[in-house]
Amino acid sequence: MKAKAGRPITLLQLRDGSMYGSPTIERDGELHYTTTYGGQDSVPFERIDLEKTLQLDADRSVPFVLPLQSVPR
Repeated sequence: MKAKAGRPITLLQLRDGSMYGSPTIERDGELHYTTTYGGQDSVPFERIDLEKTLQLDADRSVPFVLPLQSVPR
């Protein structure tokens, strides 16, 4: 799946089962994203199923990298 500008779509899997496809992701204590249909939202990192998100994107060869300071401990 690719965005119009050729950017890969990152899949975000949340712990509640929700999934979003996003070509743009920003970080600042929360994950801010713009969906493929133009919606904008943010989610606290603890709501993200990081293991599933990483697996979904790795299976599609889409990198999902967060700065070390953004990863919850």
